[in-house]
Amino acid sequence: MKDEELEKTKPIDIDELEPEVETRAEKFEDVQDVEETRTEKYEKSLMEEEAKEAEEAAEEALAEKNIAMAEEIEKQEKETDEAEKEPEEEKKEPEAGKKVSLLSKIKDWWKYLETSQKVIFGVVGALFLILLILVIVVIVSLLSKPKQKTEEPNNTIEETSAPVMFDNYYYQEGSLFFLDEGRAEIGSYDCENKDETLCFVAVNKYRDNFDVPKVVDEDGNDKEEKTRIINNNFVFIFDNSNKDSNVVKLYSMRDKEVKGTYNGIKLFDDNYAIVTDTNGKYGLLKIGETIETVIEPSYDYLGMISGQENLIAKNNKGYIVINKANKSLSSVIPGNNEIKNYNENYIITKVGGNYSVYNYKAVELEKGHYFAVPAGRYFAFVDNKRLYIRDEENAKYTEDGIELKSTSYVKTFVYDKNGGLVDAKKSFEIEERDKEINIGTFEDGNKEGFYVQLSITEAMINKRFKFLNYFDGKLYFYRDDIKTDLIGSYKCNNKNDVSNVDQSYTSCFIATDTVFEDNDMMKEGEAGRHSTIPMMNNKYVMIKDGGSKVILYDIPSGTIKATYSSVDSLTPNNEYEFTSASGKFDIIGLNTKGKYGVIRIDGDSVNALYVFNYNKIEKLGNYFIGQDTAGKWLIFMNNQVDGVFNNKIMGYSPDMKYVKIGSSGKYSVFAIGGNAIGNDTYAYVELYNGFFAAVDSNDELKIYDYTGKVLTKNSLKISNKNYTRTNNPSFKVKQNGDNYTVSLFENGSYNDYILKTGTEEPEPEEPEEPEEPEEPETPENKEEN
Repeated sequence: MKDEELEKTKPIDIDELEPEVETRAEKFEDVQDVEETRTEKYEKSLMEEEAKEAEEAAEEALAEKNIAMAEEIEKQEKETDEAEKEPEEEKKEPEAGKKVSLLSKIKDWWKYLETSQKVIFGVVGALFLILLILVIVVIVSLLSKPKQKTEEPNNTIEETSAPVMFDNYYYQEGSLFFLDEGRAEIGSYDCENKDETLCFVAVNKYRDNFDVPKVVDEDGNDKEEKTRIINNNFVFIFDNSNKDSNVVKLYSMRDKEVKGTYNGIKLFDDNYAIVTDTNGKYGLLKIGETIETVIEPSYDYLGMISGQENLIAKNNKGYIVINKANKSLSSVIPGNNEIKNYNENYIITKVGGNYSVYNYKAVELEKGHYFAVPAGRYFAFVDNKRLYIRDEENAKYTEDGIELKSTSYVKTFVYDKNGGLVDAKKSFEIEERDKEINIGTFEDGNKEGFYVQLSITEAMINKRFKFLNYFDGKLYFYRDDIKTDLIGSYKCNNKNDVSNVDQSYTSCFIATDTVFEDNDMMKEGEAGRHSTIPMMNNKYVMIKDGGSKVILYDIPSGTIKATYSSVDSLTPNNEYEFTSASGKFDIIGLNTKGKYGVIRIDGDSVNALYVFNYNKIEKLGNYFIGQDTAGKWLIFMNNQVDGVFNNKIMGYSPDMKYVKIGSSGKYSVFAIGGNAIGNDTYAYVELYNGFFAAVDSNDELKIYDYTGKVLTKNSLKISNKNYTRTNNPSFKVKQNGDNYTVSLFENGSYNDYILKTGTEEPEPEEPEEPEEPEEPETPENKEEN
């Protein structure tokens, strides 16, 4: 199938961990204390059967022998009794020169033995005969050949060699005989090359170069694994005159014929097989009762990790992930990357010894690591023998990493020469649970692991913050908002108790502002602002660690610079979002002794701008005001005290020559030097350069100069009394020559009125529009004072 026919689909979203699939490696892991190989069991069963038959024959012969001996003894005893009844004859020597046979001598010797002696000699002889028979049986069983089932006896071969046994077949005299799981023969194949090293069930090289569990011998060499027999019918066979050949045949036992010939084979547990044709192109077979070609040989490479649903494919553009229906699932992985591992979410590559992690959109999430591996919805990487966990958003689940005791990052199963599992080497295991990721770490040679739990809940909460993470009682600070460049950390004295992702960190976290301002120069919303103090110059943070104390913490040095009861960093409302800022910061602090002061953070330095010796300090516009221990109010300008007043300073003129003082709901105007402007008090005062506007107790607005003289003899009635802390104050005044334009906020908008000097009534400004506007309301004229 051509490359351009691949259908691209969206990456798969997996919400749960992939199901556990029993792979070949896992099957190996279940093997314990293997005492005999299948070959030894088979040979032993044949030997035991021959020995049993020989033993039965020996027992039968011995029984017949014992009966014969008993009959002979009875006959001899009868003859002896009859001889004793006859007169005793003299013993005569044989005639001289007459030869006596050995048998005659034995008979004579036996004749004169007593009955008890004859019984003893009979028993000894029988025991000797039994021993002789057992020796013969053992020798025969060791030299005997196993009986083989054949369709027709081979009369041309008088003697056959012993079979060469394997897990699912044996080789004998130029043929392969296939065995089912019960070791019964289910078929055979006549080899073209009559040599067990040239004709055998093909080796399965399905692991490729993936980082999947290895199976090795005690010397560290890869342990060969033969392809299994499928449905007691199909089997892949190597039958070549050259040991280095890659040609493999797919043979059907039932049909007794070769169904296909390939230049390579990788067989998987689900009966899918990746094959290579004679042109070096890769395709995919599905083998069941029949053989189905599901992907025609068309790729430059196909590989699959056993247990995965998807495959890695390579075409002229690069590597991609496809499914078994030949549909593209991922974008092309860029560069000359070697695919080392993958799952439904991530693709692990290796270039020049460095591992990278990609998602299915071919976005590189991590790079330059010593090792990496996918783990369900997460992925892990190793650097400096420490393990780190991330997710699809590249969010961290640990910052410091988990120490590893072993470098067996790829699980390795070690088997002895008899097929027994000797060791299972692994460095770590990753398991997802309900609210945590369980990490087990292991030492080589020690099956017991050390386990660490990483909180999924903490990681989810951390996603709400930039520049900051919290893990297991420590705060971590970063230069960048995606949290890759670590500056330092702070170990909390009070761990945060977090049980669900909707919670926030309350026991140990960044401090928020306490608003100390209460004056007329505050902007709208400042009195109730929600401000988390930012990280300043990538060096300083204010941390609240239990109770009400606020710590000024130097991140790079890991030292506490000062402790306060509360602070006001004058940070604008940020709805408690933690940010990072650079520049000069003036922070009002209330120390643990109840005194106020101001510190200045400028670059790397921290200094006291105003010492902590005041009953109150707050920000007034661009300056600070404070109350000393005597109760006097001061205004600080140019880092010094420029005015002292009995009552609180509520604002100042733009040219910083005059201030307004508030006391008991009444206002008065003073020069910065401390002199009062006139003796009058007002309901409200607004200061301008060269004049001020004042509202008297009758809610009448008039314009004054800084000698206290009224400049306009008539006034405007004020009904809206929202004078301060709003973006739309009740009035604004602007001087136009000898006259003053007063803008009143009425019914949601500003209307302009002209106040003239002298005794004339104020007149509305002429509208700019050609049509006549509605008659605006004008305040009643007042008589001159």
